[in-house]
Amino acid sequence: MLKRPGPSRMRGISLIESMITIAILGILVALAMPMVGDWLMNARLRNAAESIQNGLQMARTEAVRCNVPVEFVLDAAYDSSWTIRFAYAALPTPCRNAIPIAQWPTVQSRPAEEGSRNAVVVPTPANATTVTFDGLGRRVAANADASAVLTRVCVDLQPATLAASRTRDLELNIEAGGGVRMCDPKVSDVNDTRFCPDRANSDCTGR
Repeated sequence: MLKRPGPSRMRGISLIESMITIAILGILVALAMPMVGDWLMNARLRNAAESIQNGLQMARTEAVRCNVPVEFVLDAAYDSSWTIRFAYAALPTPCRNAIPIAQWPTVQSRPAEEGSRNAVVVPTPANATTVTFDGLGRRVAANADASAVLTRVCVDLQPATLAASRTRDLELNIEAGGGVRMCDPKVSDVNDTRFCPDRANSDCTGR
């Protein structure tokens, strides 16, 4: 006589196995947390650098579009905030009609709080804040207020936020022709696409 098969026995996870799994996961998370923190801080640094680069490119585009000099101005606090404005408010331009009277001659502003807090901006020359682009998109030799012309921007993090050895500093070079190039001042290999061409003379190299 055939026996009826009994119910199959399914083996579950024991309490000890669960505890071991949780302990391993906890160790892995603890090991990964510093790396994740560094990545997040460096992402903020890059966001600040890209914001400044976008602002510079926008100022240049507006100068060409409106055919009048346009300024890019870093905030005096050097915290990655910036403003784009027409260099000579009285100079006639058809672009003026698109800007509210209360806002003129400012085209656009960006506060540091928009995703790039903790970033530190170091200009070249020292204490420079402004660069002006002419109607052909070139960097002009003199600003409207006769201040030093901004030619390079180093973007870093506060040492208290992240140690210098763990940051991926970025440098923005504003070329005479108006182009804006981003590079990494810590890269020393000339064949690396992130290499800064004027690295030897850069104030960003030792940061």
